[in-house]
Amino acid sequence: LDATFGLSGMRFRGGHYEIWQLGDGVRLEATLVPVALPSLSHHIHLGPGAHLSWCLVPRLLASGWFEVDGQRSSFEGCLAYHDHNWGCFGWGGDFSWDWGCALPDDPGSPFTVVFARMHDRARRRTTATSLFLLKEGRHLRYFRNAEVRFEHEGWMSPRPRGRIPPA
Repeated sequence: LDATFGLSGMRFRGGHYEIWQLGDGVRLEATLVPVALPSLSHHIHLGPGAHLSWCLVPRLLASGWFEVDGQRSSFEGCLAYHDHNWGCFGWGGDFSWDWGCALPDDPGSPFTVVFARMHDRARRRTTATSLFLLKEGRHLRYFRNAEVRFEHEGWMSPRPRGRIPPA
């Protein structure tokens, strides 16, 4: 698996991902080592003729560096998350989703939580909910629909830091 886009790219070698961005502005080089089994969902129904597939690697160990405006920061063995989605759908269709991953502050903790919720575009009707509980990188429990209750209140606080591009 190799992809290069100008001065950015990624590859999968020896069981880990290598990613980089070496142009102007934000620069980075990182190695991401999966420490959890990936999860794959195919053809999630979004509406007539529309579907979404989703692959997630809910726990990785990230090491490397990033640089913003010439100021470099290094990191080693930090917990990370990766997902990717694709499918047959048009942006602006009658669907939306929320998802997230909860990683512990302590990389030694064996637990990871991933959640997802599918809605109509207006977010008035929820069509599916799920929550994955992982222990030591393996699926321990999967909760669906009536087994999961989400509550949303206000904006996330504090706002996420280190997002590229900024939130």
